[in-house]
Amino acid sequence: MRMLTALVAALGFFAATTLPSVAATTTDAATHVEFTAAKKKATKAKAKKQKKSEVTTSDLTAKKKAKKAKAKKQKKSEAATSDLTAKAKAKKAKAKKQKKSEAATSDLTAKAKAKKAKAKKQKKSEATTSDLTAKAKAKKAKAKKQKKSEAATSDLTAKKKAKKAKAKKAKK
Repeated sequence: MRMLTALVAALGFFAATTLPSVAATTTDAATHVEFTAAKKKATKAKAKKQKKSEVTTSDLTAKKKAKKAKAKKQKKSEAATSDLTAKAKAKKAKAKKQKKSEAATSDLTAKAKAKKAKAKKQKKSEATTSDLTAKAKAKKAKAKKQKKSEAATSDLTAKKKAKKAKAKKAKK
């Protein structure tokens, strides 16, 4: 961009110095000498300006290169430091992960044991409940049977009593 600006400025200067002398009529020798002198001045100025812009450009290029080299060197040292830091962090993370997995394993083992114990307890309580239910049903059935047999007995007894009462009435 600067190179382009310098080039445009040089062309502008050249145009400004040469156009008036070209456009003017050269009738006498003095004008011709002035024209030649102006032309020489313009070329000298142009050469000087071009040389100056090249020096400036090369200075800028050198500065850029130095800056890049410095940035690269700094980046490299940061990378080395960050590599060490990253290694330490990775090591810590690995240790933490291993510790976590061990804790998770022991948690899983504890959970599995608790689950087994719970299942065993539930199975036992179900068996006890079913035993109690079976006992209660058997007791109810026994009570019903006994009640039925009592009802049958009382019916027989009532029939006998009624028969006796009827027989007594008939005798009277």
